[in-house]
Amino acid sequence: MLQAQEIEPDVSVLERPRPEVDPLNIRVGSLIVAPRIDFRATYNDNIFATESDKEGDFIRTIAPSVSVSTDWARHGLSFSAQAADSQYAENESEDTTSYGADLEGVLDVTNESRLFGGIAYEHRFEERGAPDEQDTAEPTEITALALSVGGIQQFSRFAVRVNGAVDSIDYGNVRAADGSFINNDERDYTSYGVATRVGYRVLPGVQPFLEVGYNMRRHDDAPSRDSDGYRARVGTTLDFTGVTPGSPGNFTGEVFLGFFRQRYDDPDLRDPSGLDLGAAVLWNVTGLTSIRLLAERAVAESRREDISSFVQTTYGASVEHELLRNVLLEGVVAFSTNEFQGGGDLDQNDLSLGLQGLYLVNRNLTLGLAYQYRQSAAEQENEDFAANAITAFLRLQF
Repeated sequence: MLQAQEIEPDVSVLERPRPEVDPLNIRVGSLIVAPRIDFRATYNDNIFATESDKEGDFIRTIAPSVSVSTDWARHGLSFSAQAADSQYAENESEDTTSYGADLEGVLDVTNESRLFGGIAYEHRFEERGAPDEQDTAEPTEITALALSVGGIQQFSRFAVRVNGAVDSIDYGNVRAADGSFINNDERDYTSYGVATRVGYRVLPGVQPFLEVGYNMRRHDDAPSRDSDGYRARVGTTLDFTGVTPGSPGNFTGEVFLGFFRQRYDDPDLRDPSGLDLGAAVLWNVTGLTSIRLLAERAVAESRREDISSFVQTTYGASVEHELLRNVLLEGVVAFSTNEFQGGGDLDQNDLSLGLQGLYLVNRNLTLGLAYQYRQSAAEQENEDFAANAITAFLRLQF
């Protein structure tokens, strides 16, 4: 006899466990090992993200990954590693192999105290059409290393969270489209950040908070671009999961507003400042449909002379729907503005639309079809573009 599955209110439709088709994974003592490999075939009608002289190509991608986690009653450790090798049929200069790994841990000191930390390494490539991308003969390599540590302490209705992070970004040197050499050492930087959040639960599921943060950005080869910044936020967490799972109003997340400022050592570089905002909300509308809402604002470093940075504001939404028990659909939309600080007609607005369908054949096999549309409208001449990509993929998991 079939029984209704209990719906986890803070998990979306795509993330929800499906015992009849989920992979069994591999158990090694108290460790759960989940290997996976994706085979993707993509056609992109504008691989260089150009306004004119568009060039399309087929891309073959093989992407293996593995995750390892513990199932301890207290504490927790998780490790994951992934890679993606993409080969172009006619434009071999665009071939890339990216990879990365991360390790995270949680230490439950008491029922009210928790420590957490993590380390992540990633080797990736700058996306064609990115706001600060250069005219290069091949994609620019990026190596990133991130460290984080923090803790949470609960005092009855009060909660205090403190965390710190170190992020190092290294841009590889690359050939320009005209054959010259581009030295990207001045783009490399390390960011150090700390933040403290104090929250107070005023109602079940509602915990307003005050958060303050400070960061330092240091460039070894361009000290004049060093900067210090701060932010202050007021917001609330939301956890309305006490109602019947799947009923309207069952949502979790947080929203906030505040102020930010980044101050550069070079007085000729503009200091970005303004409204800080953010939202990350999951709404399980019904047992079959989930909606996500996202908003965020960040200061990104720029490579351009006389430009300190650009302020990127992103708004996004996605809808996930379970058409059948083993047929899942997803639609995603995201819009971002990129405001360059320092003059010139450089601002850029980006739009992204995506559709995806998944067919869970059995525990070990998933088939999928995805479509993505990208559009960019830039103030700079000849920088607008539009691109369409369609991908078919096969996933093996154990």
